Amino acid sequence: MSKESRDERKREMYIERRREASSFKDRKTGKKQRTDRKKSTPKRTMAKKTVESSSSRDEFSDKLASMKTELSSLSFRTRNINSRRNQLDEDIKGISTRINSIRSNRYHSQRSLETMSEKLHETWNTVSPSIESYGLEQVNLNLQRQSDFEADINRSKSLTDLDRFAYQITGLNRDVVNVEKSIQGRIEEFQNQYQLINNELKTAEETVSFLANTSINWKKSEHPVLAVKTHDLTNDIHGILTLTNLRILFEEVKEVVIRKNFLFATEKKTTREVILDQPIGAIDEIEKGRVGFFKGAGLFFKFKTQTGLDELKVDTSSNDDDTIIRFYNYIITGEAEKELDPIQDTITQNAPVECPHCSAPYSEEILKGQTSVKCIYCGTVIKI
Repeated sequence: MSKESRDERKREMYIERRREASSFKDRKTGKKQRTDRKKSTPKRTMAKKTVESSSSRDEFSDKLASMKTELSSLSFRTRNINSRRNQLDEDIKGISTRINSIRSNRYHSQRSLETMSEKLHETWNTVSPSIESYGLEQVNLNLQRQSDFEADINRSKSLTDLDRFAYQITGLNRDVVNVEKSIQGRIEEFQNQYQLINNELKTAEETVSFLANTSINWKKSEHPVLAVKTHDLTNDIHGILTLTNLRILFEEVKEVVIRKNFLFATEKKTTREVILDQPIGAIDEIEKGRVGFFKGAGLFFKFKTQTGLDELKVDTSSNDDDTIIRFYNYIITGEAEKELDPIQDTITQNAPVECPHCSAPYSEEILKGQTSVKCIYCGTVIKI
C-alpha cells in the first residue's frame, strides 16, 4: 500500500470517529433536556395550583364582603321600620301648633281645620301605640335573625359554606319587606287624612306670609281667605291677588331703587300698592284659560256690568288656578262667613236699606262684600 493510500485511510478513519463522537454528544444532550423537562413539570403544576388557590380565596373574600354589605343595608332598613310611623306621629302632633300660628296672624277662615285636626288626633292616638309596639317587636326579632346569620357566614371557610347561606338573605329581606308593608297598610289612611289637612294649612300659611307686609286696610269683620302671587297681564304688573270674605284685591309689588353707585343699585326697597279693590260680589265669573306669550295656565276675571271694570287676565300656576276658583266658591256660597269666628259681627247682604237722609229705599243690587252704598236720590252714603 502506497503512502498516499495510507494517509487517505487515516483521514477517513479520523472523520468517522469525529462523526461518532458528535452523535454520542447529541444523544447525551437530548436525554438531559428530556430529563429537565420531566423535572420542570411538577413546578408548573404547583404554580397552577397556587394561582387557582389564590383565585378561590379572592372569590370567597368578595362574596363574603358582598353578603356583609347586603346584610348591613338590611339591618339599616330594619332599624328604620318605625320611621314612617314616627314621622307621621310628629306631623300630626304639629298640626295644632300650625293652626294656632295662622289664627294668631288674622287668618280665621277654614274653621273646619280644627274639626279635622281633632278627629285625626283622636283616632290616631287610639291606634298609634299598637302600631309602634308591633314595629319595635319586629325590629328586635329581625335584628336577632340577622345577627345569627352574620355569625354563620363569619364562620364560613369556603365558597361552599357561603353558598349554603346565600338563600337565607332572600328570606331575611322578605321578612323586612312584609313588616314594612304591614306598617304602611296600618298608617296609610292616617297619612291621607294628614295630607288633606296639610295641603289646606300650607295654603293658609302662604296666605299669611304673602300678607305679612300688606298695604291693605282691613275693614271691620273682614278676614283674608286666600293670597297668591300672580301676574296681572291686563296691566302688566306683578303682585299679590287676595280674596277676603268681603273683597277681591290686587296689590302691586315692586322693588324701588333708593340709592345708586354709578350704574349699580346699592339699596332697594319693596313697595306695595293696592291697584284693584272691589267687593267680592263684583265678580261675575272666573274662567280658566291659556294666557301670556307662552300660553300658560291663567284665569279670566269677568266683572258685573255695573262695576264698569274690564276683564282681568292673570297668569298663575295650574294649581293656583284651581285653588283660586275653589276659594272663590267657598266665599260666594257663604261657607266662609259660616266658618268665621263666631264672636265677629256678621254682615247681612241684600237686607232692606233706607237712606237716613231722605228715607228713600235703596233698590239697587248690593254686591256681596259691600259695606256702603250711595243713595241714588240725594247722594248720601249709606252704611250697610
